[in-house]
Amino acid sequence: MNINVLLFGILGDIVGKKNIELKNENVKSSDDVISHFITHYPLLDKYKFQVSVNQEVISESIKLKENDEVAFLPPFAGG
Repeated sequence: MNINVLLFGILGDIVGKKNIELKNENVKSSDDVISHFITHYPLLDKYKFQVSVNQEVISESIKLKENDEVAFLPPFAGG
């Protein structure tokens, strides 16, 4: 399954990229994507962030489909 992952702010800085495509990884849910990134980039576990799937913020794990977009959103303030 191909999943496009966007990492904003400090989260992208930690990973070293702002956009990563997961190809043929064993990810079936949004929680699988989070676990994949925390396993490969343990520093991410020290930060609080929200997750969106296809531009909708989610509050619980959801099943993913081919070509879904998952974004990691750090806290931010507007003005």
